[in-house]
Amino acid sequence: MIDTGDAIHGDGQGRATERTMRHWMTPAPHSVGSEQPLSAARRIMRESGASTLPVVANGKLVGILSERAIRLVHELRGVDLAVASAADVMTSFVLAFPEEPVRAVVARMAAQRLDAAVVVEADGVVGTFTSIGALDILARQLSTEG
Repeated sequence: MIDTGDAIHGDGQGRATERTMRHWMTPAPHSVGSEQPLSAARRIMRESGASTLPVVANGKLVGILSERAIRLVHELRGVDLAVASAADVMTSFVLAFPEEPVRAVVARMAAQRLDAAVVVEADGVVGTFTSIGALDILARQLSTEG
């Protein structure tokens, strides 16, 4: 499970699915350049505790890279992490906004069968949200149904 910190989950007011992305996202993620080697991306993930990194090229968001994807290409395909780049392994994502209801973002993620959303504002990337975060919301909802 991803540790998103106490500050993200707020004061417990309201239903989880009525909250916005700002409440559930992992804030201020690090990013990785599309041409950076996977070894550098993995190092950033380990140092920051992130399981996903937005991928940028020329200042533009172009994809998302997950710890799971790096592990799979390395362990199952024997890819050299010092040679393969973030662009080689990145995947698509759902674009989301901080004040957008989480239920809308989760619905788009499910409809598009994507594991992650990147949360953006005018200044750029402000957070990420993954299917693990969505499962956390579901678990919280189910635990309150008693």
